Amino acid sequence: MATKEIEIHGHKVKYDEESESAKRGVHYLKDKINREEARVFFDDAKRDRTNHTSHFEVHDHHGDGQHDLTLVHENDGSFHLRKRLHH
Repeated sequence: MATKEIEIHGHKVKYDEESESAKRGVHYLKDKINREEARVFFDDAKRDRTNHTSHFEVHDHHGDGQHDLTLVHENDGSFHLRKRLHH
């Protein structure tokens, strides 16, 4: 797993650059929605006192379908974006 770190709307975000879902999530948060819309996901992850997560979906119109993602607020204040694991 090759972890990449970028800044999205003032937040440090880490993701697996080999994950197509994570790349789609980065594109969505960074380029498809504005700062205030993205802020909802970051704030949700900060407020979740149990798992420190926010879940969202990105629908891809290029034939890849739907990407289910999890944004995790880490102890160091950064975020980790990953493909959502379904139980």
